[in-house]
Amino acid sequence: MPRPRSWTDDQLREALSKSSTWNEVVRALGRRASRQATLTVQGHTLRLCVDATHLPPIPPETPVLHDQARERLNLLPGAIREASSWADVARRLGYGGSSGSAYATMKRAAVQLGVDTSHLPDAANARVIHPSSAIPFARQAADERLRSAAIGEAVSWFLRRGYTPSLPVEPTRYDIVVESDEGLKKVQVKTTTRQKGGRFQVGVSRMEYRAVAASTTNVRRVRATYTCEDVDFFFVITSGGDRYLIPTRVVGGHTVISLGEKYRAFLVP
Repeated sequence: MPRPRSWTDDQLREALSKSSTWNEVVRALGRRASRQATLTVQGHTLRLCVDATHLPPIPPETPVLHDQARERLNLLPGAIREASSWADVARRLGYGGSSGSAYATMKRAAVQLGVDTSHLPDAANARVIHPSSAIPFARQAADERLRSAAIGEAVSWFLRRGYTPSLPVEPTRYDIVVESDEGLKKVQVKTTTRQKGGRFQVGVSRMEYRAVAASTTNVRRVRATYTCEDVDFFFVITSGGDRYLIPTRVVGGHTVISLGEKYRAFLVP
């Protein structure tokens, strides 16, 4: 059973950064400098994937192998080939997961045997965490879902800039009310996926219900424009990823606008 450590991983990282030899590292951790102590510290350095290439290596020592060590040495090449990390190798060989000397022993033996360990993470090949199962959100972003996501994106845009938006609890002609530098502002959120002549076209009108149909038609639902009393700003999101914050007064009573050079000044990051 490995000896309980009297130092933490953070203390080891600090000692490594401030030392120029392995003996200095060992002493900084409150242990007497010895080969075994150095091997233990080296093993934990490997486990933590800390770069210690600035420290000189300790001279190799020819080990006297007992039966269990000899069996592990024989199993080591296969364990390395099948493992995805040094911790995995240690488990396959029956080492304790927290034994620093085990890590040092395994890596030193792998070098002596000429076993390829490039697929195992170390200080030069930082540890990568792989999910144990597939992430259950594989769908890609789609233009047809832009409208559903638009209000959330607008809310996020204002919140990240320190402006608090609120959603109306009753149907209104605006989508959100936002605290601004000049008081509350009513914002209508619009999206577009449609282009004409290389420029996005966005509708900035609404459908209005009339109690009595016009004399020339039986249609009671008609397209109407927004006024400055209805909405202060249009927050426009295109399927190309651009966002605009356009004052209602600039739209000038149009039902559709083309997001070309005329509205470039209203692009927001």
